[in-house]
Amino acid sequence: METGNEILILICVFLLILLGFFIVFTAAEEMTKKNDTKTVMNVCTTLH
Repeated sequence: METGNEILILICVFLLILLGFFIVFTAAEEMTKKNDTKTVMNVCTTLH
């Protein structure tokens, strides 16, 4: 068992999750700038 590879995989997964949240938040901010609050609520409800 090589623990080094497992740690690298965990770091990569964690970075992918952070990137996903970052994309979602930036998209939400872009929508709120356009005053499309209904679409933002729909995106939030579909994610949860």
